[in-house]
Amino acid sequence: MAINQLRRSQAATVLTRRALLRVDRDADSVFHELHDPAALLGCVPGGRLTRVFDDHRFEACVMAGVGPFRITYAGTGHIEDSDPGSRAASLTITGAGAGLPPTRVRMSMVISPDGPGAELRMSFRVTLMGKLASRGLVDLVVADVLDRTVRRIKVHLEARTY
Repeated sequence: MAINQLRRSQAATVLTRRALLRVDRDADSVFHELHDPAALLGCVPGGRLTRVFDDHRFEACVMAGVGPFRITYAGTGHIEDSDPGSRAASLTITGAGAGLPPTRVRMSMVISPDGPGAELRMSFRVTLMGKLASRGLVDLVVADVLDRTVRRIKVHLEARTY
């Protein structure tokens, strides 16, 4: 089940997305796998890790668009509020593209045991600053990237065996 919400002001567009997934993998391994920036960015369409600073900080870029129109955002990411005991963590990526508005993406997750598998609750909050963010096409592209990311996370987690 997913919930999408869009809120606009003159200064920013905020898009939120919540997802609940059940994966056929144990909760601890899911928690650890989602702390790997390369694994996470591999699930983002057009995403790639460009540099790792340490266990919690990295640089990445994401290319997204519709048809022949593509935009590339580059930014820095931080894994925050990580608690292995409760299997909860947050990830924030902040960046921009050439001539494009600054953007911040925050992903929060909580993983719980669910029988032999795990339940993964994720929430995304994408904040796009400036005039370009007011265009409907940008909103559709962001929503599409988030939806495909959630589906790819499930596929990625269930394809890995330990």
